[in-house]
Amino acid sequence: MAFTDPRERPRPFFVHPADAPPHSGHQVPAAANAEDAALQYVELWSPSAHEGELRLIVEDCGTGHESCLTVHLDTGEAEPCAA
Repeated sequence: MAFTDPRERPRPFFVHPADAPPHSGHQVPAAANAEDAALQYVELWSPSAHEGELRLIVEDCGTGHESCLTVHLDTGEAEPCAA
């Protein structure tokens, strides 16, 4: 698959639960974007969570930009955290 948008090239992200300190997180080594990184985090480090929501802080390791995303565990969809 060719990536034409440089923002969609796989790159590292650091992800941790919003209610936990950053040192409790993990690096997702190759994700296309923050949403992809959040979903990979849930799959790799929260596999037993199947219902409800998980709020995650996702940091792009290249730019330092942080996003808060809510992952809906029943649907596998992610969206920006509600204010």
